[in-house]
Amino acid sequence: MVKLNAWLEAMMDLTTQGLERFVEAQDPVYASVCEELAAEQKTSNRPTNTILARD
Repeated sequence: MVKLNAWLEAMMDLTTQGLERFVEAQDPVYASVCEELAAEQKTSNRPTNTILARD
């Protein structure tokens, strides 16, 4: 059971790091993507499925 807990903790840490990297990578384009979506006019080449909700 101890090994399983250690493994789960390691996986959670990797998931958190991956999410943080993803959010950081999206940060430079987030505002412009939101503007495109609000205008209902997608003009960039970015896929819309990479946008995170930030509330």
